[in-house]
Amino acid sequence: MNTSHIALVTGYVVLSYFIGCISTSYYVTKTRTGKDIRDLGSGNAGAQNVGKVLGRPWFVAILLLDMLKGYVVVLGGVHMGLGDGVVTLAIVAVVSGHIWPAQMGFRGGMGIATSLGAVLAFHWLVMAGIVGIFAVTYFPQVCSGRIVARKAAARSAVAAINLTALSMVLMKQPLMSWLSLIILGFVHYAAYRSRLARGWPHPARDKAAA
Repeated sequence: MNTSHIALVTGYVVLSYFIGCISTSYYVTKTRTGKDIRDLGSGNAGAQNVGKVLGRPWFVAILLLDMLKGYVVVLGGVHMGLGDGVVTLAIVAVVSGHIWPAQMGFRGGMGIATSLGAVLAFHWLVMAGIVGIFAVTYFPQVCSGRIVARKAAARSAVAAINLTALSMVLMKQPLMSWLSLIILGFVHYAAYRSRLARGWPHPARDKAAA
């Protein structure tokens, strides 16, 4: 591996992180209301909270934009001919940027949509597996009435990523097919635990309208 290739790989991973740092929920809400999305609703800088604050159309818009971040990073790596390991690092970097954006004091969103966008660019069947497992694990928790919906969503997302990764390991798929998912599972779990330590989810707060 020569110096120019090392520089390319390093630049790509760093750029992926900064792409993840583009918090669409934060900037859209700031533009529309003048307030920080993290001070509204559940306190999460994500599509679901924006939907509660600004309305359902904005939920869809932010969800798609966050997915686009992961999608673009994977396609960019494939287009440049970078190896599986490098693209895996870039996926972790873009999701980490969404969860821990430097310009926002490292307090961003959950990164689920960004992960789904990256996985969708990799293979739509993988995303379908994650969504399916999420549904199977999420709704029983909510229907039981013993857990807050937002906590159930976070736990189910982590479970979906890890169970899908495990199934792909058993099917002996290529490295990126499962390694990136396993790493993402740990990243999301770390984000989930750190949010719980900060008292998430917050009680309902001001729902400012646009």
